[in-house]
Amino acid sequence: MGGGIVLVGAEAPPPTADQASAEILLTAPVSGEGALEAKIRQMQQGVDDARLRPVALAELGWLFIAKARQDGDSGLFLRARAVAEALGSEFPRQRPDALLLQGHVHHQLHEFEEAKRIARELVASRGGPFDFALLGDALLDEGELEAAVDAYQKMMDLRPGLPAYLRAGEARWLRGDVKGSLKMMRLAASAGSTRQPEAVCFALSRLSHLLLQSGSVSEAAGVADRALALLPGYVPALAAKGRALLAQGAYQDALEPLSTVADLAPQPAHQWALWECLTALDRAGEADAVREKLVARGRREDPRTLALFLATTGGDANEALRLARHELTVRHDIYTHDALAWALHEAEGGSAEALEEMNKALAEGTKDARLYLHAAAIAASAGQAEAALGHARKAEALRQALLPTEAALLTKTLARVASPSVTVAAGVGQKPTTTKPESPGGAPAVKANINEIN
Repeated sequence: MGGGIVLVGAEAPPPTADQASAEILLTAPVSGEGALEAKIRQMQQGVDDARLRPVALAELGWLFIAKARQDGDSGLFLRARAVAEALGSEFPRQRPDALLLQGHVHHQLHEFEEAKRIARELVASRGGPFDFALLGDALLDEGELEAAVDAYQKMMDLRPGLPAYLRAGEARWLRGDVKGSLKMMRLAASAGSTRQPEAVCFALSRLSHLLLQSGSVSEAAGVADRALALLPGYVPALAAKGRALLAQGAYQDALEPLSTVADLAPQPAHQWALWECLTALDRAGEADAVREKLVARGRREDPRTLALFLATTGGDANEALRLARHELTVRHDIYTHDALAWALHEAEGGSAEALEEMNKALAEGTKDARLYLHAAAIAASAGQAEAALGHARKAEALRQALLPTEAALLTKTLARVASPSVTVAAGVGQKPTTTKPESPGGAPAVKANINEIN
C-alpha cells in the first residue's frame, strides 16, 4: 500500500497504537444525511481500498474541512489533520497536497506561524493558486494586510473564481471599501455551483454578515435565507439570520436560530449573540448559564472574543486585559489591536496605550460599528471630545450592526459627547503624519484585477 515494497509470503507488521487511532479518525462515521455526508462516506470507503486510497485521502481531508465549516465542529479539523498526515507519509508524491491541507488546518486552529511557514514552502516549490490563498490567509490574521493582498492578487491571476473573489471581498472590507467588498462577495456567491452547495452557502453567509455590518439589515436576512434554502440548517447561515433578527429587535424570532447555532457550534461569538438575545428577553437564568459556558470555552479556544465580551458586559476587566495581551502575541490584525484597546479602556480608562492600540485598529480605514464605538468611548475617556463625537456619529450610522449591549453603550457615549468642547490634535483615528492618510474616496485599491471586477 502506498507504493512500498511488498514481501511475498511475509505478514505486514501490526499497526501501532498511533496508526490505529489515526485510522479511526479517518473512517469514523459522520452525522448527517446530506450530499456532503454521502460524499464523505464514499471517500471513507475508498480509504479502505488500497487502489483508491491516495485519491480518497486527498479528497476526504477537504470534505472534513467543508463539514467543519458547515457544522461549526472544530473537531473535524483534527480529522482533516489525520488525513493530511496519512497522505503525506504514505504517498510522498502527494506531499505538497498533504502540506496544503495541513496548512489550512493550522490556520483554522489559529496556528498562524505554522500555516505561514507551510504556505511559503508551497509557494516557493510550486506556486499554485491555493498555495497563495493559504499564504494570504495566514498573513491577514497576522495583520500583514499589504502582503496578504499581494498573495491574493497572485491567486486571482492564476485562478479567478469563488475562493479568490471571497478573499478579495474580505480584503476590500478591511480597507474600508464597503461598496467594492459587497460587489466582490456577490460575485463570489454567484460564481459557485449548486453541485458544491457548501461553498456557495459560505459565500452567502459572509455576504449576509457584511451586509449587516454595512447597515443593510433586511437584505442581510434575505441573503441568509437564500443560503438556508440551499442547505437547511447550515450553521454560518443560521448565525447570520439570527444576528439579522437580533438587529431588527425581533428577539423572540432570533432565539431559535441563535440557540440552534450555539448548540451545534458552541463558539464564544455564537454564545455571545445568544446571551444578548436571552438578556433582551429577560431570561436571566438561561443567560447566566450561557455566559458560564462562554467564559469557559473562550479561555480555551477564543481569548479575543472573551476579552471583548468581558470588557463589554461588565466582566473582569483585568482578565480581559490579560487575554487580549496574550492574543496579540499570536495574531496582530486590527481586530486584536481593537480588543486590547477596549480591554485597556475598561481596565485603565483613556490611557495612552489604549489610544495607541485604537489608532492601530483604525489604521486601515475599516468601516466597522464596533471599532467606531470603541474609538468613541476611548477618546471620550481621554478627554478628546471632538474625536469621540466623530466616531460616535459613525457608529450611530451603523447602530444595527451592534449587539444590544453595545448599542446601549453607544447611547451612553453619544450622550456624554453630544456637546463637544475640546479640539484635539492626533486623537483616536487622527493619524500622525508618519501614517498613510485615508483616501478621500474610501480605501486604497486592492490592486489590479481585484478592484477591476465590479
